[in-house]
Amino acid sequence: MTSRVRNAYASGHLTATELDALILGNVFASGNAAARPGQVCAVAGRAIFDDDPAAVDLLLGLWGGEAVYWATHESTALAARLRTLGKPSTVVVNLRLPRPVLRPVALQALRRASPAVARDLW
Repeated sequence: MTSRVRNAYASGHLTATELDALILGNVFASGNAAARPGQVCAVAGRAIFDDDPAAVDLLLGLWGGEAVYWATHESTALAARLRTLGKPSTVVVNLRLPRPVLRPVALQALRRASPAVARDLW
C-alpha cells in the first residue's frame, strides 16, 4: 500500500501534503490493521452492486482501496481528490465451495434479509 501511494506521488498524481496524509493516516499506520495481513475480502454475488451501489461507493469511488481511503475520514478535500484518480475495477473470482457454505439458520436469515444475495450464494 505504501509503495502504491509513493509511486502515485513520484508520478505527479499526489502532492506532498496528500502523500503525507495518506502515509500517516492509512489503515496500517493507524493501528487498525491487526486482522488484515494476508486477508482478501470478497463480495458474494453482484446483488450489492445492482441493488445498493452506494454501499460500495467508497470502495470503488476512491483511489487506493480501503487501506488508503481510511486516511480520508477527516478530509473531504482529500476524498474528493482520490475520486479523480484511477479507474474503479472489479475482479471476478470463481470459487468452488462446499455446500452449504452457510449454516442453514444463517442462510434462512440471509434469505429473509436479502433474497438477491441469498440467491447468488445458493
